[in-house]
Amino acid sequence: MKSLNLFKERELTMNKIKDTLKLSVEERIQLVQSIWDSVAAEAEA
Repeated sequence: MKSLNLFKERELTMNKIKDTLKLSVEERIQLVQSIWDSVAAEAEA
């Protein structure tokens, strides 16, 4: 049963990646900037 959950989680992750790649270039750049800002803020803390 645990392997089925892992498969489902992997499938959901892949779907999220596919959805992200459907964003426009501008939206993906904004997403990356937000991620980078959160990494930088955490590194400064």
